[in-house]
Amino acid sequence: MKRSWVRRMDSPPESGSGGEPDGRVVLAQYFWEEFKYRHDLVWRLLFKVTTAAIALSIAPFAIEEVAREVEPWVKALPFLAAALVLGSAPLFVTEIRLLNEVLEFHLKSQNRLLPLLEVPNDWVHDPCKRRLFDWLVPLYLGILLLGSLIVGGVVVFVWDPSPPAGQ
Repeated sequence: MKRSWVRRMDSPPESGSGGEPDGRVVLAQYFWEEFKYRHDLVWRLLFKVTTAAIALSIAPFAIEEVAREVEPWVKALPFLAAALVLGSAPLFVTEIRLLNEVLEFHLKSQNRLLPLLEVPNDWVHDPCKRRLFDWLVPLYLGILLLGSLIVGGVVVFVWDPSPPAGQ
């Protein structure tokens, strides 16, 4: 289902007189800026989720002195990291869907313009082709989730925050 703003923008406004830019140029600039914003947003979200998940996962090993006092809570941190990754998945799905809608519209517009510029046919993009980004982000999140769960298992079953003998 197309978003209503994409349908509204599908027909460019008429270009006015008085040196105003052509509506198609304004439309193209708008969608390019929208694409850059969405793409940057997905990357920033990936970095934030990764940073938080890694910090939560390694926290039990970094705060061993405190871990002795509040051991059950510290052992839960890697699982909190896994919950963060799982909870961020719907946000990534939504943002990638919006990114793809903007990109699809941009590529269709670009493909309509290419024949006018007499460029080779291999420059034409297939807007329906599945992009690498579409499956790499979920794969990355899956690996991050699996890593958090593995660290959680190590913390629960192997890690012992008690002081070494003789202290």
